[in-house]
Amino acid sequence: MTTTQLKTARYYSLNVADLIALMMLARDGDLPMTALAAELTVSPAALTGIGDRLAKKGLVQRRPSTLDRRSVALSITETGRSRLYQITGDAVLA
Repeated sequence: MTTTQLKTARYYSLNVADLIALMMLARDGDLPMTALAAELTVSPAALTGIGDRLAKKGLVQRRPSTLDRRSVALSITETGRSRLYQITGDAVLA
C-alpha cells in the first residue's frame, strides 16, 4: 500500500483495517466474519466495528453465510468496488 493510497483512504474516512478488509472481500468474495477476522488478525468484536463502519458507508453488505446459517458473511458492494478503485487504481481489485 502506497502513501498516496493511504492518504486517499483517509480522505474517504477509511483506516488501514477498513481498506484491507475491502481488498480481501474484492479478492475473495463473500467471507464469513469469523474468517475475515482471522485473516485480519483482529477479534470478532473488532471486525464487527469494521463491518459496521463499512456497511454504514454502503461499501459492504451483511448477509447470512452460505456455509453456516448461524453466521454472517460480508460482501463488497458495487459502491465498495468503485471506492476501492478510486483509492488503489487497481481494476483487478475493483
